[in-house]
Amino acid sequence: MSRVPHASFLADLGDGAREAPGRAFAQRLSAALLQLGFDSTPPEPWRDVGWTVTGSSTEESFEILLSRIEDKAEPGGEHEYLLAVSPRRMGSWWSNLLGKHDAEHDDDLRRVAEAVHRELVAAGAKHVEWFWNGIPRALESAPTPGRLSWSA
Repeated sequence: MSRVPHASFLADLGDGAREAPGRAFAQRLSAALLQLGFDSTPPEPWRDVGWTVTGSSTEESFEILLSRIEDKAEPGGEHEYLLAVSPRRMGSWWSNLLGKHDAEHDDDLRRVAEAVHRELVAAGAKHVEWFWNGIPRALESAPTPGRLSWSA
């Protein structure tokens, strides 16, 4: 089964008065994908609550999803966000049933997740937690994508 690295973090990515907050940050993610050698789409609204950016090459295609998950701002003006770096081609039904993941995605997936992390740091994100496929739990999260367990 393809695993999807997620990050939760606190940041001030704009108020979202006219559109979902985070558009400028999503544009930075699109530029980061271009720097990695992927073709990249401009940010597109995602379900009226966030943004999606797609990066692709001849072999791989990834989608980065960004959404604010907490409307109440922290004392410093930051909101809580959730981000996912997802391969567009997921494992088959049989591989999911057998608990296998598509290891051929891992190198590019890791490179993209690490580029996203660099952009989070540059944007001043706080309390960044990376985790696999779901909501973070203290024992299963890591401060950077490189500290996740990439072998499964």
